[in-house]
Amino acid sequence: MNSLASRFLLTTFLNFILAMMCQVSAQTSDCGQVLSKAQDLYKEGRISEIAEILEPCLNEGFTKQEKVEAYRLLTLSNLYFNEREKAEKSMTLLLKSGPEYKLRPTDPNEFVQLYNSFRTTPYLLIGGKFGVNVSDIDIKKNFSYENSQVNIGDYNSKAGIQGGVFVQIPIYKRFSLLTEILYSQKRFVFKEKLFNYSTIELPETQTYFELPVLVNFNFGREKWVPYVNAGVSISYLAKSRMSPLRKDSLYVGGGREVKEGEIDVTDLRQRLNYNLILGAGIKVKNIIGRGYIFLDVRYCHGLNKLNDPDKRYSNDDLMYKYFYTDSDFKVNSFQYSLGYSYPLYKPKLKRKTKEKYE
Repeated sequence: MNSLASRFLLTTFLNFILAMMCQVSAQTSDCGQVLSKAQDLYKEGRISEIAEILEPCLNEGFTKQEKVEAYRLLTLSNLYFNEREKAEKSMTLLLKSGPEYKLRPTDPNEFVQLYNSFRTTPYLLIGGKFGVNVSDIDIKKNFSYENSQVNIGDYNSKAGIQGGVFVQIPIYKRFSLLTEILYSQKRFVFKEKLFNYSTIELPETQTYFELPVLVNFNFGREKWVPYVNAGVSISYLAKSRMSPLRKDSLYVGGGREVKEGEIDVTDLRQRLNYNLILGAGIKVKNIIGRGYIFLDVRYCHGLNKLNDPDKRYSNDDLMYKYFYTDSDFKVNSFQYSLGYSYPLYKPKLKRKTKEKYE
């Protein structure tokens, strides 16, 4: 194909796209005028003409906001003629087009009553979050090469990460049930000085998959919504690795270091772990779309010992090269997350309202 033919085809295609855009723009403009005319008809009391004039643009042409206003006019018209089923249908379509429609001071009582007979709150919220955590090690019983009666080692926290997805189900008024699937990484380092000449450092990184189940309570329903939650979680330890280091200060030649890379210590740990969770946060609506951005803070209290006592002495490298053996300990953590939740709506008549009219 020569350049002239290619240029002709490109020009034809661009003209076609431009014509389509102009047609859509003209149609949108025409439907905006149709909505204005329908509003004037309502004010003039010529309500019987509204449905016919709106119908073509309801199928195609209205913007999202114009469609909400058009279904509002239809609902008002159906209520005026006492056509309950049609009013329920148009109200359903209104709430599907604009699920977060807010009642106006000008809405008549009949419209308000019909609106209140529908479920207008989300039936589900979905979202994701990401953040950091800080581990807090709770030693229940000390074991040491030098003196197991005295805790001479220290655990220092290091920042880890967590992230995942969640589903939140409203259950009653301001209460909801929240369940998550999280990936988390917890990090800490154990330090101990032994025999007055040797110092050991054992950084440990643990990878978990967690399933929290929480009850959530909201303190508000406006733009700023504080909340609290509480529940439990089960976590599966996928992997745990140490990067041990031993420094000997008294040695012929001045000193030495023993360091041989990572050691997999997953087998020394309990794979399934359980936690109690207490949390609080605040979410803000309509920053991005109609969803919520939220900041969440939690304390997770470990219920079981993380180490496996039956395998305390099973790793020869840790015992004989680094003079280390596990104490009995639990892992607690503080979690800080930033996330986004998106509400899903399914407007329908409440059951009691249905029964009333059947």
